[in-house]
Amino acid sequence: MKHVAVGYGMAIALTVIPAMFRLVFAFINYPAGVEVFKDTSSIVGFTLGINWSQVFLNPTYAPLFLATLFGAIAMTGILINSIFGWRYSVDKSEYRLVGYKISNWISLVFGVFYAIFAGLYLYEVYQYSPTVAWSIFGKPPAYLPSSLYPVYEPTMILTSIFYMDIALGLILLILIALSFKFINRSISALKLVLVLLLMVSAEVMNGLAHLPYAIVPPLSAVPVLVKAYGLQFTLQVANTLKVSTLLTPELNALVQLVSVQPGLLYGSFVVFALFNALLLYVIYAALSWKWTPQTLRVERQ
Repeated sequence: MKHVAVGYGMAIALTVIPAMFRLVFAFINYPAGVEVFKDTSSIVGFTLGINWSQVFLNPTYAPLFLATLFGAIAMTGILINSIFGWRYSVDKSEYRLVGYKISNWISLVFGVFYAIFAGLYLYEVYQYSPTVAWSIFGKPPAYLPSSLYPVYEPTMILTSIFYMDIALGLILLILIALSFKFINRSISALKLVLVLLLMVSAEVMNGLAHLPYAIVPPLSAVPVLVKAYGLQFTLQVANTLKVSTLLTPELNALVQLVSVQPGLLYGSFVVFALFNALLLYVIYAALSWKWTPQTLRVERQ
């Protein structure tokens, strides 16, 4: 029971963390509740006011958070299912079979929820974040005036990653369905690799789609600012919100250092890969532990 209590505490903490992080990502897509005021005393020429009651009502926030939550549960289900399926071919125990069946249902149910809310998130992004929608879908939203194309044009077109993620999701759905009839090591290994690839590529796409902006200016703010302060001031606000403008001297120095010493970047990738490989091995070892009557007696003592 103490172990269960600790588990519930971790579950609460590990839900609050992505809830706050996803609020930041939603704010980057669409800064709900933010008002811009011209201020000649400010270095950038304006100040920002925030209505916190509207920040949490960001239309891109709820579907993004729920897609993240359900995606994490589905990914965990597939991870456990893959390991149990792999080990069952060696040790056909009832313990592994039950774990395999339960985790497969978790993978299917929460995978479907993930797909639903990810689709809803993309719909809201299309409605409220022109740059992100343009980057993901490969063309500007229908409602965006052509005169504003230069303002909202994304740095990268990520349509290929978007279609790859759809393909990965469909393949995983087929593999999960096959897992209800077959317990196969090849299918288990393929699911493990594909679900990791899907989650990483989805995060990369979501993280890069808003560029060149650090915070994508909402289209609804454009006529309001133009009417109140003029076109030049409106463009000044948009340019200030770009990543290149908001980079601090420390980050600029880091970028310059990496450009001179690219080995630092490659080395960090290697360390990151080793850390994840070690993490997966520890999870595999924990789920692969064979509980014999003797080990159970030791645990009770």
